[in-house]
Amino acid sequence: MASAVPVRALYLSVITAEILVMCIFCGYYCQKIWTSRNVCFFRRRFVKLTMAQSIFSVIYMCIIRPIADAPVMFNVHYGTMSQQHLICLGCYLLIYVLCVLVCIRLWFLWFNYSRNIHLVRREIAALITEQSADDHGVHRHWTTTYEKLGPASNVIYFLGTLWMLLLLTSSVLWEAFSHHSWRIRAVFMLIVFIAVLMIAYRIKSWRDELGIKREMQMLAYTALVCVALLTVVNLLFEAQILCLLDAAVTAVGTSVCNYVSLMWVWMKYQQQQQQSDPADDAAGAAVTAPKNQLDLARVLQSKDGFDAFALHCVKEFNVENLLFICEAMHFKYECQKLGVVSPERQSIWLELPVKTKRVLQHKNIAHNLHDLMDHYRYLYRK
Repeated sequence: MASAVPVRALYLSVITAEILVMCIFCGYYCQKIWTSRNVCFFRRRFVKLTMAQSIFSVIYMCIIRPIADAPVMFNVHYGTMSQQHLICLGCYLLIYVLCVLVCIRLWFLWFNYSRNIHLVRREIAALITEQSADDHGVHRHWTTTYEKLGPASNVIYFLGTLWMLLLLTSSVLWEAFSHHSWRIRAVFMLIVFIAVLMIAYRIKSWRDELGIKREMQMLAYTALVCVALLTVVNLLFEAQILCLLDAAVTAVGTSVCNYVSLMWVWMKYQQQQQQSDPADDAAGAAVTAPKNQLDLARVLQSKDGFDAFALHCVKEFNVENLLFICEAMHFKYECQKLGVVSPERQSIWLELPVKTKRVLQHKNIAHNLHDLMDHYRYLYRK
């Protein structure tokens, strides 16, 4: 009995620290993010799902988890066995709700990322070649074929609910027969977050202005480390030591999850604000550009740079500027090919990516000066 006293004291310390940290930390950043929910950055990050994720994690660690651990840690009995099983059921339910909320939010972020990249490519190609979007295979992209899997539909919520109920039923049955339901949770988190890592690997950092790749990686690595630690703890320890270590690992995991989803996202937003709105001095002097800054000509020469600038133009609703640059460079190329203007007399010349030049040449080929004048009138009217 004497040896149980330090374990109980440590358990109370873990729970108390978790209550203080989670309530203050989550409350502060939830309030800041919620007041900024109409900002484009947070509107695209599904603030309501983030708030629900934080609230469920606080309820689980600060209320449900201590109640469920009380029979083992403090020899507290809640009456009949059915009541104790009901408390364990609520504990399992909150764990799965929290995991499913994280998975749904990450899936929506990935869906919108893939869809936006696809739409940018489709719009650029369609506008340059003056063809319909169907000519570029838009119907073959999975984000347009399966639009119901996106945030505009409730299908993912229904699938998440069914998945959660299936896991909950499996855990209850496994607990009733073998008392090792933690294996269900471990396998579930292992499969899900390995898939999250695979998705994060496919995200290009230079196209990821919301920080989706980094967030997925941090959440996945945290979950995998927690799964490994919980597996070792459940295999080596029992009773009160098991409850203490399980609570400590879970507390660290939920704290890191909330840090990534709240504080890290807020710092990412602040960083973008500082980069997009540099402060001018009192005299209104121009801000000095970094020494390693590339000019537009060098950016548009590479395929990745061209795609990144095209993505920026579409988001700023000024893609016509990039299209004008492409067609103006093609017009200069035709002038040079027909001998109207020598290369030495052309003031500005941008070397576009090979694929872009091939599309433009397929669209407009000047065979004579008459065709060249038609192209000039077309550019002038634009």
